[in-house]
Amino acid sequence: MVKQPNKRVALEVGEPPRLGKAIFRQVIPSDLELKNPLIDELIGVLRGAGFLGADEDAQLARLYFDEALVNAIRHGNKCDPSKRVTVTVSATQAKWNVLIEDEGEGFREEDVPDPDDPESLLLEGGRGILIMRSYLSRVTHYRGGSALLMEKFERRRDPMKPRTKAD
Repeated sequence: MVKQPNKRVALEVGEPPRLGKAIFRQVIPSDLELKNPLIDELIGVLRGAGFLGADEDAQLARLYFDEALVNAIRHGNKCDPSKRVTVTVSATQAKWNVLIEDEGEGFREEDVPDPDDPESLLLEGGRGILIMRSYLSRVTHYRGGSALLMEKFERRRDPMKPRTKAD
């Protein structure tokens, strides 16, 4: 069987664009133990900037940030603690972006299992990109896959305004 390219993976040539004003940047060693505290910080930064209004938004963000960081640490940097993962958050009034960069060699599009293929259902990997694409506005890989840009079009709320159930 000839493996078809996975249409769910967007690999772009060149460097990721810098979108909006950077509001957070952190560099961590490739250690899975550091992932959850970083996710907590990401969610806090986005909430503080007026995004992720509902609790459900934060729960979904936790899911796709987890997938992206595991991919960078485990698959990109091979859990090598001498390699770093850099996370940068930027925002405009209408959207937020999270850029996750690892020091790995990237990946080939055809090597990512297609999660829609029935033969892939029992595979351990391949669903992270699908999860990200399901909830984010745009997911694009640069530098052969070693840089991931996640974008979410979401209008910024006034961070000083109390949140309601509708938020």
